[in-house]
Amino acid sequence: MTATVAPTATAVAAVKSKVRRGWTEHGLLFVAPFLLIYLVFLVWPTLLGFQMSFSSVNVAGGNDHFIGFGNYAEAFADPRMWRSLWNTLVFTVLSTIPLVLLGLVLALLVHHLRFMQWLWRLSFFGPFLLPSAVVSILWLQMIYPPEYGLINGTLGTDIVWLGDPSLAMWSVVLTTVWWTVGFNFLLYLAALQSIPPPAPVRGRRHRRRQRLGQVALDHPADAPPHHGAHRGAAARGLAEGVRPDLPDDRRRPRGRHPVDHRVRLRHRLHRLPHRLRLGRVVHPVRPHRHRLPGAAPAVPQARGGRVVTKRFSFSQFVLLVAALVLAVLWLAPIAWAVATSLKPESETTKLPLEWFGSTLTLESYGLVLGTGGIVKWAINSTVTAVAVTFLTVLFSAMAAYGFARTRFKGRRALLGLILAGIMVPPQVLIAPLFAEMVAFGLVDTWWAIILPQVAAPLIVYILVKFFQDVPEELEQAAFVDGAGRWRVFFTIVLPLSRPVLAAVSIFTFISTWNNFLWPFLVSTDPNTMTLPVGLANVVQGTFGLRYAQIMASVVLAGLPLLIVFVLFQRQIIRGVAHTGLAGQ
Repeated sequence: MTATVAPTATAVAAVKSKVRRGWTEHGLLFVAPFLLIYLVFLVWPTLLGFQMSFSSVNVAGGNDHFIGFGNYAEAFADPRMWRSLWNTLVFTVLSTIPLVLLGLVLALLVHHLRFMQWLWRLSFFGPFLLPSAVVSILWLQMIYPPEYGLINGTLGTDIVWLGDPSLAMWSVVLTTVWWTVGFNFLLYLAALQSIPPPAPVRGRRHRRRQRLGQVALDHPADAPPHHGAHRGAAARGLAEGVRPDLPDDRRRPRGRHPVDHRVRLRHRLHRLPHRLRLGRVVHPVRPHRHRLPGAAPAVPQARGGRVVTKRFSFSQFVLLVAALVLAVLWLAPIAWAVATSLKPESETTKLPLEWFGSTLTLESYGLVLGTGGIVKWAINSTVTAVAVTFLTVLFSAMAAYGFARTRFKGRRALLGLILAGIMVPPQVLIAPLFAEMVAFGLVDTWWAIILPQVAAPLIVYILVKFFQDVPEELEQAAFVDGAGRWRVFFTIVLPLSRPVLAAVSIFTFISTWNNFLWPFLVSTDPNTMTLPVGLANVVQGTFGLRYAQIMASVVLAGLPLLIVFVLFQRQIIRGVAHTGLAGQ
């Protein structure tokens, strides 16, 4: 016995020792790719921006000289800076409160509606999928104009929403809430759907292809077929330990039944027959409500061979009406864009406003596809989004695994440095990052658009928390079998991480597809122009005030991500719920 166990224990100890010796080397190799991109495209621009704040700099190139605190003194003396800070604070407060509260209300509403959930999810999360250029064009051109805007046309007013100082801030908040509340809604909805129900669902109508209910502690699961009946079995088809038609009195003697008798159990609970029970037991679970607080309710009576259940209550009707009203409000801007794109151009500014023109035509779509270059922009956006998503997920997963599973000197300091990048606003890095691209000669190239977006410290943090919960026993077993750390990472850890990888990949793809500011600054070449940049630069200049063609471009630009969400919305929500994104 000793000769058998000792070599095994020795082998395990040797493998563990080998793994510990390789921790430093492998840990740095895992972290190195992401760390290099992070240092070049986030840390260095941050330091460069700090240095530029004390200098007089020409971003496009030229001589710069140190001026000390002159820039700060000039900024503090400018009343526009203080006014912008105050406006930012007011905007943040006014938009954060409805984003949090309204997102929670919408999630609770959809969570309690058990039908047409795909429609509610699309209605409230759909606007979040639209690029910022699409949202700005839609609201500036078709919603807020005082003469023919949707709001004034519906209310019969001529309010200048963006020109009136007392209404401009509220108008921007309204647009922001409409556009971004879907993200909070999705996080709350995923968190609510991940909470198990408090009571079992046994005895109710069938729940095929739906979520399983949680079995209460005092309500054990059904016995398997051909369960071995021991002493006290009541009759064929019933769980053992239940006596036929006798009170639940533990002082009574047990019935004498064969110990080795096999009982074939039927599926689900038995239905109560419409007659006097004579020697038959119909309830395998004893109806003690104080002992079984979550016991299943009685099976409804059958009428005409069908079980009658209460499927729609007054509260459900109220929730349905509320959901319909909110869905109409959220879909109205998109529906107005679609309706305008199907009108003849001469009827887009017709007063009073009409949802549909005299005829429905696809002429504007033909003109956009033929002259607008929107197909080329969509291809460029797809290439950019796929490349950024692949590199971001790969390098972030490698770095997160290195931080979560390996040990090397400076590991905590490097992790803290990466997590500190979460607090750096991207807008702060615009000027130094552009100067860096000019110095590298990468302006108007794919690399200038892709590489700065790969440094995503938030994704590293999410993956680190996930990898820390993966059982180490799986990796140790692979090490004993002779697998190296790289093989363990690619063949064991990554397959186990498919839910979290799918979630971060989807949101990375959406954010990259919709990114406007950075591609707008570094891309002036039509061959590298992405879809949001093309809409902002070319559509309005090409089509002028041809609103049907502008709205056709808006619809075509927002359609791809909407289709993706309709097809994969369950996977998106499941990924968010299973990866902890809903709780971050």
